[in-house]
Amino acid sequence: MTKDELHAQVDALNHTNWHVKAIVHCLIDLGRIERLECQYESCILDTRDFRPRSGGRGHESYSLALDHIDPRMNGGSNRPENLRPIHASCNVSRGTRPDTPETLEKRRAARAAFLASDRTDTWRNSMKQRESGWNKAAEGDRRGGTLGVRGGVPALSPEQVREMRAKKHAGATIKDLAKEYGVGSSTAHKAIRGKGPYSDM
Repeated sequence: MTKDELHAQVDALNHTNWHVKAIVHCLIDLGRIERLECQYESCILDTRDFRPRSGGRGHESYSLALDHIDPRMNGGSNRPENLRPIHASCNVSRGTRPDTPETLEKRRAARAAFLASDRTDTWRNSMKQRESGWNKAAEGDRRGGTLGVRGGVPALSPEQVREMRAKKHAGATIKDLAKEYGVGSSTAHKAIRGKGPYSDM
């Protein structure tokens, strides 16, 4: 892959901080990056690419981040040879611990077990549903890109919001209502309080 192609891929990442992009562009020019993919040996996600989003809220796990191979907490520098592109979630997972053969093998085993489990399909379907919502929000659908929204429209209908408020008034908990209506606790709280996309319901 040519440097121009790599630069174009970086520019297409809508949900990456500009300063991270600038450093990655420099690393490409210096020949430190030959492929734009997560270079963490024990990547915890199902793909090593940094998925560009056309709009809406990007999924932070896939965001492009920069990892210090020798952690700064251990005296690592900011020099180009100590930096590599990595998923934001992989960066958090690694923390400031130095990589050893034992820890890398343990993480690889955990990743393989997860990808082979029944949870993988559920997780992937959830990611596809979220991506569909972000893309619709980017196309200008009503109230897209806000918390409590799916596919560009509120996750709960006005009827469901009224039912939820009545049940909350009768003593139901936010957690139980969120589970009953298949939404997050934050969305249930916004619906009951009349905030965000539910302010006029």
